[in-house]
Amino acid sequence: MFDPPPKNRQKKDSSPKVDWKDILRQVAPTIAGALTAGNPLVFSATKVLANKLLGKEDATLAEIANEIVTNPEALAKARDAENQFKLAMRRLGIEEQKVQNEDRDSARNREIKIKDKTPGGLAIFLTVGFFGSLGGLFYFEIPEANKAIVYSMIGSLGTGWITMLAYYYGSSAKEATRAIFNRKPKEGDK
Repeated sequence: MFDPPPKNRQKKDSSPKVDWKDILRQVAPTIAGALTAGNPLVFSATKVLANKLLGKEDATLAEIANEIVTNPEALAKARDAENQFKLAMRRLGIEEQKVQNEDRDSARNREIKIKDKTPGGLAIFLTVGFFGSLGGLFYFEIPEANKAIVYSMIGSLGTGWITMLAYYYGSSAKEATRAIFNRKPKEGDK
């Protein structure tokens, strides 16, 4: 007939499981994105979140998860951590841009100081090569087997050409605009 269920069988828990990452996505989406993306920001995001939630930087994700699920005050702290993390990322972006501008400026100064003609020659060669290749697409039929290679080459030339423009004209645009507006008018200027 009917056998009773074994005594060691546990009842299934019908309560829904709370996913701490879902909670974090609602409260601190930037940190949640960094934690789930698996990118280099995981360490920074974990450190900021652990510091705000638990008061220590070396907490594990399990400790952070437990705090988010069990402590109602953790949500406010996670929001604070989100703001702190965003500010830190913004500072990094500003610092990175500053380093790039200084690097470009030092390369320009080197070119001027030693009167190096190589970058200028390469810029001319790159411009002729890029626009020559684009023009060639209108006059020559590319075999199907070579299309991917030709398109990749033109894409690389285009990227190099844009980089060359940024080197010569990019970050100095503000200084050039400032110089134009601050220059003293000459006789005959209207």
